[in-house]
Amino acid sequence: MTLSTLLALIAAAASLVAAALWLCLRRRGAREHMAWVFDASPVAMALVDPLQGYRLVDANPQWYQQFGLSAGQAVGRNGQELNLWIDPQDRARLIAALTSAGSETALDAQLRVGDSEQRWFRICARRVLSRRRDWAVLSMQDIQAQRELEQTLRDSEAVALQLFDVVPETLLISDAKTGEFIDINRAWASKMGYTKQQVIGKTSRDLNLWVDMNAVAAMGRRFGQNGQVDGEQLDMRRADGSILNFEVSARQWQSSSRHLSIWVARDITEHRRAEQALRELNATLEERVALRTRELADALEVVQRAQDELVRTQRLSSLGALVAGVAHELNTPIGNALLTSSTLEQLSAEFDLKRTQKLTRSTLEHYAQTVAEISRMLMSNLSRAVELINGFKQLAVDQSSYQRRSFDLRTGVDEVLLTLSPALRRSSHEVVVDIPEPLQLDSFPGPLGQVLINLINNALLHAFEGHSQGHITVSARPDGPEHLLMCVSDDGSGIPPENLLRIFDPFFTTRLGQGGSGLGLHICFSLVKGLLGGSIEAGASAQGGAAFTLRLPRTAPISQVSSALE
Repeated sequence: MTLSTLLALIAAAASLVAAALWLCLRRRGAREHMAWVFDASPVAMALVDPLQGYRLVDANPQWYQQFGLSAGQAVGRNGQELNLWIDPQDRARLIAALTSAGSETALDAQLRVGDSEQRWFRICARRVLSRRRDWAVLSMQDIQAQRELEQTLRDSEAVALQLFDVVPETLLISDAKTGEFIDINRAWASKMGYTKQQVIGKTSRDLNLWVDMNAVAAMGRRFGQNGQVDGEQLDMRRADGSILNFEVSARQWQSSSRHLSIWVARDITEHRRAEQALRELNATLEERVALRTRELADALEVVQRAQDELVRTQRLSSLGALVAGVAHELNTPIGNALLTSSTLEQLSAEFDLKRTQKLTRSTLEHYAQTVAEISRMLMSNLSRAVELINGFKQLAVDQSSYQRRSFDLRTGVDEVLLTLSPALRRSSHEVVVDIPEPLQLDSFPGPLGQVLINLINNALLHAFEGHSQGHITVSARPDGPEHLLMCVSDDGSGIPPENLLRIFDPFFTTRLGQGGSGLGLHICFSLVKGLLGGSIEAGASAQGGAAFTLRLPRTAPISQVSSALE
């Protein structure tokens, strides 16, 4: 062997040694690198020995932390001995899969963490050959949150399905591409008269649902462009052929497997009918309002005529009472005058008889004295009759006309009380006049007397029920230079508060059918507010009874006079 050949052999041997050394160093570096990856993995990883009952050989820090174990507690023991498996069948399935499937398998199982907590893990197992030994590497990923989320989703889907079926609005789900019906809720089935079996897999065209296909086509184009429609008013045909009006809204939704359309239809049939009825009503409303207005105007005119007639009747009734009072008051002086004149007539006849005989001085003197006394009595009674007749004549003129004149209030009150004296004597009640000073008015004594008569009669009729004797006071006093206050009060039962706001209304009375007409106080209110130009209020008197207070101008307004005379 030559030297060159020997040197070549030595160089080759050196190269093989260097290569072997480099390969050894490279494998050692790979093992160190894999060990670093094993320890740093965020997923729990374990190395087990299949030949030793899958006992733990090593695990990364994440595994020990996750299961709350130390290396001293876990190494050399299997999962069954460590009480990790909730269901032993899961461990058996994992071992069987590793044995039969070969090198790799995966399994979701529940494992015990710590003393009692149970969590779901996704276990991925792989068999590897290292140093001529068969090992199994396990990665155990905690999927508890994922499983809870999946369960929540399943629960939500179940609730959504329940809500879908019980919601009162009609709901329908269809395939966005084919238009086939996928599901309907109970409301849709009940409203449209179909069962789910009759609808699922069909299209609206198959069922002939839509009435106006042009309107539906236009809605379909908007739905395709915008992915939604809202408040589309369309008509649909039920299974029995009847037509219903709907307000339709829809949305597109992409599920995990298909593109869906969700439809909501609200029945507005009754609303449409109500709108139509309202349009028809509005079309005839103006005519109906005009007709009703004419009818009400005619009815109001009839009522006003009846009311005016009743007021006139009431005034005539008052005038009748005045005539009766006149007749009663005149009866006394005229009766006395008649008796006196008949006595004078008898005395004159006796004197004529005695004159034909012997006439004595004493007889003549007696006759002269008697005639003088009878003449005085006759003149007194006739003067009283003339006075009454003049007073009654003025009062009658005032009562039957709206004659305006200047008069003293006290005189006018006395004339009114004179006509009421018969009724007052029969009633045992007393009227007291409290007008301390002359009060001159330029007004209408007749209407004012009518007011006073009605107020006193109202007190006699209503105030003293259950009272043996009552008092009515007519008082007056100045209220500034241009007005006076006149009050007619009593010490009777008073007026209930709930009646004060209605007491001047026409036909309002608490004694209907018992002498009350409901017009007396209304006439008072009308005369005071209208012709006399004043105001009248009702309230309680100081004695606990009722009080009517009149505030009157001393000079009646000219406008009221003119309207009255017209």
